[in-house]
This record gives sequence, structure tokens and C-alpha cells, in this order.
Amino acid sequence: MEKLRYTDSLPQYMQGLVNIRHANATQYQWLYEHGCPHRHRYSTHFSCFLSKFNIQEKKAGLDIEAGGLDSDFDIMLSWAIKTINKDEYFYDHVIKDDLDSGISDARILSTLIETLKGYDRIVTHYGNAGRFDVPFIRGRYLWLKARKVYEGPDFPIYGEMYQSDTYTFAKRCLKIHSRRQNSIAKAILGVDIKTKIDNDYWLAIKYGTKQQRNDAIKYIVDHNLRDTEQLEGNYLALLPYVKEVRSSI
Repeated sequence: MEKLRYTDSLPQYMQGLVNIRHANATQYQWLYEHGCPHRHRYSTHFSCFLSKFNIQEKKAGLDIEAGGLDSDFDIMLSWAIKTINKDEYFYDHVIKDDLDSGISDARILSTLIETLKGYDRIVTHYGNAGRFDVPFIRGRYLWLKARKVYEGPDFPIYGEMYQSDTYTFAKRCLKIHSRRQNSIAKAILGVDIKTKIDNDYWLAIKYGTKQQRNDAIKYIVDHNLRDTEQLEGNYLALLPYVKEVRSSI
């Protein structure tokens, strides 16, 4: 077996590698050849590699709005992403042509997945396994792809992206009357910037006049963006009190 090498310097081609599943052949060879303080290869002690060279994940808060709760009956109306610790937002929403052409939410699903690929970890609230945001997005991806409507980038498979969820965080470390996102914010940040869900706006996307639809989109996108801002605040406030694990999207 090849003797382990130890180094304090990191080649340029290794910088930015946060997930071992994204390593190319050259990067994996370097991980295999070099060892951590525990005398193991970085290829098996990847967390030591991240710690040794202080490699940080690029994180984003994610929130979606949909016409309902089930991905086989409803569509995504909008999505918003905020880069954690940076004043950077991305969003998209359905337009009349999407609905009239029959592509439904396929276009904005494509822009969402393309944007997600720029991050190593996403943060949601009640959006992980068995809950809403990510299962709904994955469900829409598979539903549209099965009907040959979706032609964009592939949704991340197991292990390709990590996820944290503030509902799970709050369940572990807070005893408050409600674990809704705005209730958490009110409790630990002292302020609630989240707007209320008004069913009339959500219905107007499908059934309203042109003006009603435009007004509805503005309201929903604003609601979406406020959610990501509040989500970031909750996440950063709770993070010191939990162990953030490499849980797959």
C-alpha cells in the first residue's frame, strides 16, 4: 500500500471541493494519497480534509410557493433563494405563457435546479424528507420528466447536496408554543417580517384577470423573498446550538 503523504498546502485544483461525491479522478487521487492527523486517508476521512484546510460550504436558504401541497395535483408558482451571509437573492415565477403553453412549472423548475447547483447545502423550513419544499420539487421534477415536458438539468441525487432544516433545529433545541417559521423568528429574533398567506392571491394565478394575476405574482414573490430572509435569520441564530450533519437533500 502506498505510503501516506502529509501536507499543509492545498493544490489549486483541490480548493473548493466540499463534497467528495463531486471529486474528479485527479482530486480523488490526491485525497487517497494524502493523510489526516488520525493517519487515515482523506478519501476515507473527508471531514478531516474539510477541517484541515478550512473549506466552507456555500449555503442558501430556499423557499417555494405552490398552488397546493401535493406535487402530482398542483404546480410550483414561484421559488426564492438567498445566499447565506450574503445580500444575494435569486427567484423566478410562472408567467402566463408557461400556463398557456402547457409546460406548466417546467421552466421555473429548470431555473431553480440550475441555481441550486451553485450551492453545497440548502436550508429550508419544514422542507426536508417527508415534509414540503424538497419533496415537492423532486415530485414535480419526476412528474414533468415522466411526461416529457421537462428538459432542464437533473435534480440532485442522493449525496450530491446537503440540507439543513430549521424546523428540525427548533424541534431539537427549543420549547416554544409553535414551530412555524414566523413563530420561531418572533421568539428568537424578536421580529416577524413574514407576510400572511392570502388564498385570493394564490387562486388569482390560475383564475384571475391579467391585472389580478400580476398583482398576485408581486405579492407571492415578495412573500417568497421575505421567507428566505427570515429563514436565514432563524438558521444563523439556531446553528450554534445544534450539530449540523451531512444529511442529503
